Amino acid sequence: MPSYPDNKKKFFFIATSLVSVFLAIFYMTDIKEYYFVLIFSIFIFVKKSKYENATIKPAIIFTFLYLILGILKFEVLFTMLRKIFY
Repeated sequence: MPSYPDNKKKFFFIATSLVSVFLAIFYMTDIKEYYFVLIFSIFIFVKKSKYENATIKPAIIFTFLYLILGILKFEVLFTMLRKIFY
């Protein structure tokens, strides 16, 4: 198997993650699905934290990306976050 530089590995990981999250949110039809996937993802991050030392940074990146794309998809989420922060 060929060895790739770290930059290519990081780019591939980021691009794959971005496309996966975008497609997952794009195919969601209801805000309940969005909440379910968010809760399930948090559960998976907590479960995997036992085995990996570096789970905080991926969890923060995923949460930020998930919220941004969720705001673009669901107006309900945007108005709810707007009430919280304003």
